[in-house]
Amino acid sequence: MAQKKICYISDPAQLKVLASSVRQEIIDYIEANGPSSIAQLSGQLGHSPTALYYHVEMLVEANLMQICGVQKGRRRSEEVFDVNGLLRLKYQPNNKKNVTACKKLTDAMLRVASKDFKEGFHPDLAVVEGKHRNLRSLRVQAWLTKSELAEVNRHIESITEIFKKGRREERKQLCSLTLVSSSKKPKAEK
Repeated sequence: MAQKKICYISDPAQLKVLASSVRQEIIDYIEANGPSSIAQLSGQLGHSPTALYYHVEMLVEANLMQICGVQKGRRRSEEVFDVNGLLRLKYQPNNKKNVTACKKLTDAMLRVASKDFKEGFHPDLAVVEGKHRNLRSLRVQAWLTKSELAEVNRHIESITEIFKKGRREERKQLCSLTLVSSSKKPKAEK
């Protein structure tokens, strides 16, 4: 599988389109599984084809996805869709519209993460101990040096690379990871 280029998104209109948990799931599925038809998305995501078509059209109109081919379906030919690269957010803290859109998009990501966690916390799926653990909810807060923050960012990039390798025959378990990292202003001590 050819390595897709990274596509940085800062346009508030594109970010607004991505601020939907359904559209997040569509992008995530295609990034993990490759180009897909509406029927394939419907079968995997559990949404009706009609609802998914609406969301896919919005993604195509926003230039975040494209029609990349046609395949034979059960009754007729089906369009196949792909993402326009590995989509990454470009944060612009001095651009009020970008800030607002990124916050709404992060809210959508966290809704999907909550749904994924609830679906994964099942006796048939969850491994909660050991090196093959696949379920975790974590929140930590700490004072970090610049070198420690750089180390955290290197680890996040390494983890992201593992997740973005795509689907291959030996990769049997679909996993989800949502991560929010933020600096905080300390509250005034009382």
